Amino acid sequence: MRSMKIAVVAVVAALAASPALSSDLMSPMAPAAGSYDWSGFYAGIVGGGGLFSSTTTEHGNSIYGGGASQSEFGGAIGGTVGFNVQSGSAVFGVEGDVSWSSFGFDTTYPDNVNENNSNWDWIATVRARAGLAVDNTLFFATAGVAAVSTDYFYGRNDLTTGMYAESSGTEFGFTAGVGAEYALSDDLSLKAEYLYIAPASTTATTDFSELVDFSSSAHIARVGVNLHF
Repeated sequence: MRSMKIAVVAVVAALAASPALSSDLMSPMAPAAGSYDWSGFYAGIVGGGGLFSSTTTEHGNSIYGGGASQSEFGGAIGGTVGFNVQSGSAVFGVEGDVSWSSFGFDTTYPDNVNENNSNWDWIATVRARAGLAVDNTLFFATAGVAAVSTDYFYGRNDLTTGMYAESSGTEFGFTAGVGAEYALSDDLSLKAEYLYIAPASTTATTDFSELVDFSSSAHIARVGVNLHF
């Protein structure tokens, strides 16, 4: 028993004589050198381009043979805001953005009478983000809801026969994608991401009670700069 007491006293004395060692044992592990804390609010600008596709389905085949499909390249630029929470290397957050859009097309058929027009005027998304931080880089996946200002027209461009259908308004749908963000400094980062955006389809009716369905979507590659607060 006496020898055990002597051993305990010796250990306590050694710890007391080494404050740096005792401090290391009692404090949490420090972040790795070169790591970045993604927690907090941020805002920035974002822009890019991609492939826009639209399909018009004519129920009745009396305007131009049943419908049409077309794809064109376009672009978008706007602003973004978000908030992140980091736990270890896992990062979770929410992000929103609004962009002006040039996605769309205006097509006149060879007869110069019929048109098929499909356009997005602006795009907005609200998305959840989940990712993995590796040193100064954040790899993430994202998904959420999208709102798109759509403008569709299909049929005779003289507007005299009633053989046309049109629809304009804000359509809601979904968006999903992946990306990576790199911290240049404590308050500045660069982002690159891919998003797929698909608003809900909409239906219009001609004067002859024929139904026409409009649907559209876009694959978009974007880059952005974010300022962190």
